[in-house]
Amino acid sequence: MRRRATKQQIAVSIGILVAVAAAGFWWAPHIHWVYTLSRQDVKIAPVAVKELKASGATDGWAKCRIGPLSFQLPADFAENAGRELGKSPGTVTLTEGDLELTLFIPFRVPADQKTVLMAMADELHMSMHEMIVAAYRSSTDDFRWTMSRDELLRHQKLLSLSQPNFFPHDRSVAVETESDGAKESVLIMNAAEVAMLQWKTGAANGYLSFAHKKGKLNLETVRNVCHSLACDESKLGNPWTKKDLQKILDGMEVTTP
Repeated sequence: MRRRATKQQIAVSIGILVAVAAAGFWWAPHIHWVYTLSRQDVKIAPVAVKELKASGATDGWAKCRIGPLSFQLPADFAENAGRELGKSPGTVTLTEGDLELTLFIPFRVPADQKTVLMAMADELHMSMHEMIVAAYRSSTDDFRWTMSRDELLRHQKLLSLSQPNFFPHDRSVAVETESDGAKESVLIMNAAEVAMLQWKTGAANGYLSFAHKKGKLNLETVRNVCHSLACDESKLGNPWTKKDLQKILDGMEVTTP
């Protein structure tokens, strides 16, 4: 004849059930995350991030200015490059031979208007620069069952930036970063023929990209151009119309030694 459970046994059983239920609730997002990665066979490797070191070999280069942006370019390129509005909104493109340089011309972004990336950086309590660097350094191997829910959410958000329309790891050959206290920038080299600099300084942010149609980029030149970039925030205004962009492009200043 089966004995009735004692009060102590019932209490222990209830305690075990509560513990199992609590553990299931706590690790539910962890289990779902691992299951999703496994089912979709997702494996994201980290990308090494190095310091951007410009050689400073810019003797004989031209000093250029377009709207609020100033930068240096090899004199021949600056003087002979064709100038046109870029394919993407807010950009201008300089082309000489097979080399193409595209610059996003920054404007003053109202405090209540933020891009998806700016909003995500705020949620992660990071600057845009810090978030991009952290995203490249993140991998699926960073996951730990001991992560708190907040840590897991941070992990997931950083890995979400590896999507093709953001900062894909599988296309990145090298990532270099530079910060001087005023300007923060990340140089992303996706191939020997393509490179992009994401930068932010004060109220301004933007990018410039390099593309060589038939050969390899001179990375020393790329780094020196990136290092020379500066933004005059006093010249920031409302978003540029095509007419505005054409005007400042036509008035591009080129000063040679």
